[in-house]
Amino acid sequence: TSSLPGSDRIRMESGVDLNLKMPVPRVALGQALRGIVKNALDATLPTRGTVTLSTRLSPDFLVIEVKDTGPGMDEDV
Repeated sequence: TSSLPGSDRIRMESGVDLNLKMPVPRVALGQALRGIVKNALDATLPTRGTVTLSTRLSPDFLVIEVKDTGPGMDEDV
């Protein structure tokens, strides 16, 4: 994410051991997350808000949440 414009506004909150090994398609997951984070950064441009990525383990899944402090979509959208 450091190559994205606005990466200084990205915060990471990991509730997972970063050395955890999981069988995931790394390239595809990375591309998907990059797209979501870029969209969230774009959504925060009017206020230069932040984007927070957080991770946690549920009993069966790795949960990745992306939240931004952008103004949200207009009701018409």
